Amino acid sequence: MANVKIFVPYGAVGLNCTEEAFEAGLAMHPDIISSDAGSTDSGPYYLGSGHGKYSIRDVKRDLKRMVLGADKLGIPMTIGSAGTCGSDEGVDTAYQLIKEICEEAGIHKKIARIYSQQKPEILKKKYREGRINALKGAPKISEKTFDECSTIVALLGAEAYQEAFKNGAEIIIGGRSTDTAVMSAFPLMKGCDPASCWHAAKTVECGGVCTSAGLPGCVFMELDEKGFTIHSVQPGSRSRRATSRMSFS
Repeated sequence: MANVKIFVPYGAVGLNCTEEAFEAGLAMHPDIISSDAGSTDSGPYYLGSGHGKYSIRDVKRDLKRMVLGADKLGIPMTIGSAGTCGSDEGVDTAYQLIKEICEEAGIHKKIARIYSQQKPEILKKKYREGRINALKGAPKISEKTFDECSTIVALLGAEAYQEAFKNGAEIIIGGRSTDTAVMSAFPLMKGCDPASCWHAAKTVECGGVCTSAGLPGCVFMELDEKGFTIHSVQPGSRSRRATSRMSFS
């Protein structure tokens, strides 16, 4: 089984981190840099509008660190739920920013865009075929429900990211994704223990929140044959919890 190291600089792209923590994370020689780029925590507005929560300036600042850091180490990078809600607009905006960053730095990267936005007509057809149902306890739905939605996104798992890696992608921009899929796809593909991959990914998906440094502090996870280790990145900080089955430092 492979030993895989993943650097997670942000809880969401656009939230920033300290320069000290980011450089410390690069110094730990990760195999990939991964970060969530969206959330449902902010409520339904961003999905309804299709627009992002964070300013273009802040998003570009965070993406620039990731792109240049990954290029410096010769490793890939992934972001998921681009543009807060993972709409097609969010993916395209992140793509344009990353293209600008690469052009300004004089580097070339193979960039994969994974779209998850859905067309109402296709969903209505699947509904008529009995392939779409409301979740238990949720309001009833009808064909009209799909027409009432301004933006509809599916939820990407790890498989879409793995397919992009297999096709040579160096930078992957995902539409709406599970927070864990963005971080677990690479180690799963490398043969790491699935339970450890998913558990570790859930621990780090909010970035430095699982450390005493909080959001600005970044976080680092390492998987091996025994499980996984979560490292706090910001100098002087520590991870918040530890158990006998996991290692924290």
